[in-house]
Amino acid sequence: MNIIIRPGRSVPQDHVEWLVARYGWRRMALALLSHALHRKRIGLKPAPRPRLGEAPRTDHLRRDIGLPPEMPSPRYWDLR
Repeated sequence: MNIIIRPGRSVPQDHVEWLVARYGWRRMALALLSHALHRKRIGLKPAPRPRLGEAPRTDHLRRDIGLPPEMPSPRYWDLR
């Protein structure tokens, strides 16, 4: 693992202060700005959020969480 566990409470402000102390505010500001511009330039969008209340689409997922398989749709030749 590549994690350093420090005892006590861990808040984001501590990590930001540590990064600024190590690399300087100017480098941190440039990194943040370049990251923001890069995301905008290549058109990254946030991942779509799953809709609440919507059942999984595949029978494999339905089976994994304990749901019965979906009933097959009626065949069009039986609808006459």
